[in-house]
Amino acid sequence: MATEKTKTPGIYKVTGKKGRVKYRLFVNVQVLDALSASGWRWKLKGKTYASYQDALDAKVKVQGEVKSGKYVEATDATVKELVEKWLEAGRGKWKLQTYLSHLSRLERYIAPKLGDLKASKLRKAAVEQAASDWARSGLSARTVNKILNNVMSPAFKWALKDPDSFGINVNPLETVERLSTLATPEEIEARALGEIPNHGEDQPEGKPGTLREIQPNEVYSTLELKKIIEASQPGLERTLIMTAVFCGLRHGELCALRWSILNLKRGILTVNRSLTQLSKKRGGPRLERPKTKNAYRPLELPAPLLAELRRWKLQCPPNPNELVFVDALGKPVTRKNNNRMLKACAERAGVRPLSMNNLRHSFASQQLINGTTPLEVSYLMGHSSPAVTLSIYSHWAKTEKSQAQIETRQSNHGSGRRRGEG
Repeated sequence: MATEKTKTPGIYKVTGKKGRVKYRLFVNVQVLDALSASGWRWKLKGKTYASYQDALDAKVKVQGEVKSGKYVEATDATVKELVEKWLEAGRGKWKLQTYLSHLSRLERYIAPKLGDLKASKLRKAAVEQAASDWARSGLSARTVNKILNNVMSPAFKWALKDPDSFGINVNPLETVERLSTLATPEEIEARALGEIPNHGEDQPEGKPGTLREIQPNEVYSTLELKKIIEASQPGLERTLIMTAVFCGLRHGELCALRWSILNLKRGILTVNRSLTQLSKKRGGPRLERPKTKNAYRPLELPAPLLAELRRWKLQCPPNPNELVFVDALGKPVTRKNNNRMLKACAERAGVRPLSMNNLRHSFASQQLINGTTPLEVSYLMGHSSPAVTLSIYSHWAKTEKSQAQIETRQSNHGSGRRRGEG
């Protein structure tokens, strides 16, 4: 193997036994050195390229990074190791359910496709190929984008804060194209039958990380809420639905209510826990802190709900945690059963079925229609800021009310209803 200098210092022409020519680049870079007084030292790095121009481009790039202080020494840390360390760093900050969701996506999707690649070598093309493979295996575009947006991108963004551990100085996910549509087996079959493939969402999908605006068809009106309550069965069903309607709690907060934090004498409900439903394998249900710091809040109970809670307390099955909402065996109620219960109640009332979470949205919309300020609604909902409230409920947070809203507000005021009862 013959080696000879080129016109560019640091680049050498290397000719192999079969006459193949490659170019070897040697360049000095700065690397961390704890034993050095300056905290760093010079290190000679060598790498072979297929062409002279490739070696020259690499030299210019590396020297530019060294000069600007952006050069990062590549490490052997893999994508799997990077995401695992990000998960461990965030485990104490997230709710357990969030952590387990991220961990599941790492184990089921990221690790098999990209896990063994060096994090410093991960490129846009490899990620997009993995995303395409996930979609072809049956995952929806929404799920694939969640893997990219909720796990991989924040993990690499976190790793950028410690470049020496992972050897990266860019987040490759920033330039990756997110999936919008991809042919599925159902679509292929539809094409064979001469049907036109139907792509897209019924509602516009926001950018990753943005809040989705709730639409008018996703909330109940005052009349519909009244019909649902009247059609509900006394006991657990009516008390649960009324609490959701009058307090606007998140489902986890609703299920985590305990008699010990309900002051039925003063009519005050204090939110300070959220119930996370996990499988037996994951440890079963657990009480956790609420979603945000602002989610810790005392709420005033309207008279009709207070009376219903007092009646239910006399019937509520005993349970170790003194939970307010439990089934006949004293076990915590679940989202699936609660949604099924609300659906049956809506059918009896003759109104369209929505989910328990839509009762929370209905509470917020009713508050804004009745003139409650976005600042106060933000507090009642436990949002991190009023900006969140305005983003989600912009249809009702208008400075000028429609005539229908004005009439609704006047009607409610005239009947002497307390704020929050709709």
